[in-house]
Amino acid sequence: MSTSKSLSTNVAHYQALRLAARLAREQGQAARAQRYEGWAAGLKRAINARLWLKDAGMYSSMTAGHLDGAPLHKFDWLGLALAITTGVADEEQARSILARYPHGPMGAPVIWPQQPGMPVYHNRAIWPFVTGYGLKAAAQAGNVAVADAAYATLMRGAALNLSNMENLEWLSGQPLLLDE
Repeated sequence: MSTSKSLSTNVAHYQALRLAARLAREQGQAARAQRYEGWAAGLKRAINARLWLKDAGMYSSMTAGHLDGAPLHKFDWLGLALAITTGVADEEQARSILARYPHGPMGAPVIWPQQPGMPVYHNRAIWPFVTGYGLKAAAQAGNVAVADAAYATLMRGAALNLSNMENLEWLSGQPLLLDE
């Protein structure tokens, strides 16, 4: 795990480099800004080269460790939404991600596919804050169906539980499901 590469972490680093470049430019440090912009552009290219899975039409959440380094067919809604909102994903990739990431009757799960025999937390869960990022990505890319599903998820979860719970079980919407 320690040598794997993560989509969400790398997208966060990409965004931090873009912010650093903007701040350097605001401070009149053009050379430093250009260096940070170059690093950000290189990181964006690497994310797209190493983590985009054309056959799945989505970015992998992570690569295998240093002995392999291959992107895994594991996906996460937060990392994908961040790739869209930061511009790591281009318009075609954003459309593909939003069309392909699975949604259940209660909303989009935090991770896909689910891990058998694991209790609800990241696995088999909806997290409202992640749904919020998915909503932002859907709005930015103009995907009304995904945006509507996110609104419904957020409203239903709050209404049924009288709270904006940390997480809800993906298929039932229950705040606690001890079936394992």
